[in-house]
Amino acid sequence: MEPNNLKALFSQPRVIIGSLVTVAAIGGTAAGLMQPTAQPGSQRETTVVTATAVPKTDKLSTQTTKDPTDLSIDKATDQTKAPDNITRVDTPDTPTDRVEKPSDNDDLNKVERCETTMAKIDDPNPPANVRSQPNTDSASVVGTLKNGTFVTVVDNNDGWLKISTPTKGWVSKTIALSGCNQKEERVKFAKGNTRVTIADEFIGTGSHSYQMYLLKGQTIRLRSQRGPRPMILSPQGRELVATADSAAPWSGKLDQSGDYKIVLDSNFKGYRYAFDVVAE
Repeated sequence: MEPNNLKALFSQPRVIIGSLVTVAAIGGTAAGLMQPTAQPGSQRETTVVTATAVPKTDKLSTQTTKDPTDLSIDKATDQTKAPDNITRVDTPDTPTDRVEKPSDNDDLNKVERCETTMAKIDDPNPPANVRSQPNTDSASVVGTLKNGTFVTVVDNNDGWLKISTPTKGWVSKTIALSGCNQKEERVKFAKGNTRVTIADEFIGTGSHSYQMYLLKGQTIRLRSQRGPRPMILSPQGRELVATADSAAPWSGKLDQSGDYKIVLDSNFKGYRYAFDVVAE
C-alpha cells in the first residue's frame, strides 16, 4: 500500500471519533434542555431544587387562597368592637352599666301571688272593641266599651283579657289598665338599709299584702306618702294599727320576732298608694 493511502486510512477514524463526540455533545445539550432534572448529587440538582423550593410555593399558595375581605373584616372588628366592649365593662359610669347594675332593692321583693280580677278600659282610639275570640284576625266584634269602664276579668290569654261584665268577650291588654287585684309580696331590707319604700296601684277592688320578717325589740315607723295608711298585722294576725284615712305616721316597738304583714284594701274603683317602712 502506498504511503499516501496509509495516511488517508489512519486519518479517517479521527474524523469519525470527532463526529461522534460532536453528536454526543449536541445530544447532551438537547437532553439538558428537555430534561432539566439532573442525577442525584449533582450541582444541577441543587440549582433546580432551590428554584422550585416547596416552602416558597406554599407561601405563595397561602397568599392567593386567603380572602382579603375576611382579613379586612376581622381587622375592623378588632379595632372597633373590642375596644367598645372593654370600655363598657371597665367604665362604671356608662349608661349600659347603670341600667344593668342592680339597685339596692333589686331581687329583695318577690311577688308570691298576683291575680287580676278587674281592669279599666283605656283605648287611645275609643270606643274599645270587645271580640268573640282573643285575636283580631277571625274574631268578630261583639260589643264596644267607653274609656273608664271597669270590666270583670275572668281569664288571661297571651295579651288578652276575658271579661264577663259589662259585656262578655275578649279585650286586648293594650287598651286596658290592669294589675294585681289580689297580691302577696315578700319584702326584705337591703343590706345596711333600715328603710324600704313600697308603691303600687289598685285597678278596682282588691287586697295587697306585704310580708316582712322583723325582730323583737325593733321599733317600726310607718309613714304614708300617698293614699291611706296601711294596717300592720302581727305574726298571729293581731292588728297593731288599723287602716286610717289619715296619713299621720305611726310607730311602735315589737314584742316578738316573726313575719309581719302590712295590708291595704280597696273596696271601690281603686287608688294609687305609697308608704315608707323604717325598722330600727
